[in-house]
Amino acid sequence: MSDAPLIPASTLVLISRHGKPLSVLLLQRAPTLRAFPGLWAFPGGRVDAVDCDTRWLSGLQPNASVLARLMQARDQSPLSVKTADYLQCMRIKAEAPSTWMPDRGNQELWPYWVAAVRECYEETGLALANWNTGGPLNFGSFYYLGRLVPPPQVPYRFDTRFFAVLVDQFPVVVREPEATSYRWIGVHEALAQLELANPTRYVLLWLSQWCTAAAFENRWQKDEDQWKS
Repeated sequence: MSDAPLIPASTLVLISRHGKPLSVLLLQRAPTLRAFPGLWAFPGGRVDAVDCDTRWLSGLQPNASVLARLMQARDQSPLSVKTADYLQCMRIKAEAPSTWMPDRGNQELWPYWVAAVRECYEETGLALANWNTGGPLNFGSFYYLGRLVPPPQVPYRFDTRFFAVLVDQFPVVVREPEATSYRWIGVHEALAQLELANPTRYVLLWLSQWCTAAAFENRWQKDEDQWKS
């Protein structure tokens, strides 16, 4: 068993707003990275100190308590991304997550949202949620998908929260040393053609239940309107 500590992290699934089939942005990770070297993955990374700065709380939309309630409700939803489903889907042998999954404790959850937009900007150049305006961050168009935590035997353990947002496709300026290439690609095409990080493969399989971005958005909007009001 590994004694590796859990590292808080965020991943942002950028879904192409238009067209069929449902398409997403994937980055090919640099071969020099410790985690998932050379594999294709969504933009994301660890929660840094800057993401936890309380200055973000001023004007946060929705506010921190609403974001926390949304995440807690989504983690209990059968629709969400779940660690137990991930382990089964990827055929990863491990004890039941209930025996080793950490609870929230006193952990603040809003920094995960901040980390998602920061990592997106750093890795793709796309500024979301008013990131580059100096104004309050607005997550009204974001969807929280769920949480994945690898079992104790994994050497690099990221406690990752997954988010999604619909965007128009844009050209990415690949920013080394994090990534070497990018693709806007259909979910099924990515599953068939690319060497994927396991969490990415699982989320793509999970996304494959929707044929279009509109179908995804309509289903999730029904669940989240009550928490964002």
